[in-house]
Amino acid sequence: MGSLLNSGEVGNIGLEHLKQIRTKTMSKWNDLGFLDGLKGHIKENVAQLFENQASSLLTEATDGSSSGSLKL
Repeated sequence: MGSLLNSGEVGNIGLEHLKQIRTKTMSKWNDLGFLDGLKGHIKENVAQLFENQASSLLTEATDGSSSGSLKL
């Protein structure tokens, strides 16, 4: 057990997964042209901001309580 803990492998599975998600998010917004001219961590951060905003807008749009639907 000690060799596993000292190997550096514990916790890296989660980090690799987050890295893949971050890469996909940045690629999606870059392909749409929203990240043109941005570099490095600024590009990553802006892509995440766009992703968060899009997710929030979709959540609001699909929320029945704020969609103006009539409750009987």
